[in-house]
Amino acid sequence: TEALLQAIAGRLEALSARKHVGITAVPRLSRELRARSDAEELDVVLTESSVRAPFKESREVSVLFSDIRNFSRLSEMLPSRDVAEVLQRYYEHAGKVMQRHGGMLVRIIGDALLVAFESSRNLSSEHAGQAIRAGLLLQATAREYALELERRYPKLDLPPFAIGTGIHTGEVVVCSMGPGQTSEMTIIGDTVNVAARLEARSKEHGCTLIASAATADGANGRFMHGRREQVRLRGRLAPIETVEILGFAPHERVEAIE
Repeated sequence: TEALLQAIAGRLEALSARKHVGITAVPRLSRELRARSDAEELDVVLTESSVRAPFKESREVSVLFSDIRNFSRLSEMLPSRDVAEVLQRYYEHAGKVMQRHGGMLVRIIGDALLVAFESSRNLSSEHAGQAIRAGLLLQATAREYALELERRYPKLDLPPFAIGTGIHTGEVVVCSMGPGQTSEMTIIGDTVNVAARLEARSKEHGCTLIASAATADGANGRFMHGRREQVRLRGRLAPIETVEILGFAPHERVEAIE
């Protein structure tokens, strides 16, 4: 109910000044909850869920930005209905990977995903490692999905389904953006911009995952690194050191896939 959601928003706005509220989605109320009174529903939502509230809070996170390669060509070759189904199916696969590794899908931007990773202990090494693991497993998911599309469209010369990913760790502002009832929770800041620029950089270099050195060097877990360089990302004055992530170290690969 609208009244209930407004009550939740007001209650959480007050709570946010005293308590950390995670970057998680407002849960859709179940049929069982809707059968209860508004007061009971409010108590359940507040006690059993971490709810997004319309407030502004600075937070250190690792941001993953991933984009589908050659999506314009794919859209040109398939009917719109099929394009929507292809995206939906991929998002289902990607969402499972993100959730399994502690990522919160903040926003879907066309064919791109914006994901934030936090640590319950506020340790950047933990969420940086989570983001890199998720990024590498997202690549594996995309490769498997490419085979699925080949089987589905054997007579079409579709461009290979592939993704590019950028990851950066730093401060963001978690906030509600947009007018009135249309506002959505999102994250903003230089960290988000850098992650998106790193994804674009991965396309220029023909690789699939680039992280900032801040993320790659500080991450818990062992990963194989490739090219390391100081670059000036488009739209940014300050240079940044980047690291190509090639894959899991041998012992880490088993742990990550389990």
